[in-house]
Amino acid sequence: MEEIRGYEYLALPYSHVNKSIEDCRAEVSNCIAAHLTKQGRIIFAPISAWHHIARKYALPGSFEYWSMLDEEFIKHCSKLLVISMDGCDKSKGLKLELELADKYGKPVEYIDPTPYIEELNLGGILYGERCEEEELCLLGRTD
Repeated sequence: MEEIRGYEYLALPYSHVNKSIEDCRAEVSNCIAAHLTKQGRIIFAPISAWHHIARKYALPGSFEYWSMLDEEFIKHCSKLLVISMDGCDKSKGLKLELELADKYGKPVEYIDPTPYIEELNLGGILYGERCEEEELCLLGRTD
């Protein structure tokens, strides 16, 4: 039986005052996680895994709430992958994830999200060039 290699933890800045920006960031996470999985990599993407559940069941959005979960997954991952997008320098959650990777001696790989943002046609949303109604349409939402 082939030995299973460790999973990689996919991190990105997530929290934002504009919930549509959070939706877009989650979609970028989904796209990159899918792309990496197609390459044969084993990916755990917490934003992809929890974004829709957190919204539907009104889970807290604070990084304090999620920090214990993050630590357990980072402690056991083989590598931390960081999607380098707007908000990286302000994200408390991403800062914690990087500190945890350092604490547990995990290598860090940075991913340029530009081709994925372009593929999803989200550039205008994430960079403030579209109105909220256009954002919702692009995300397949009509609310």
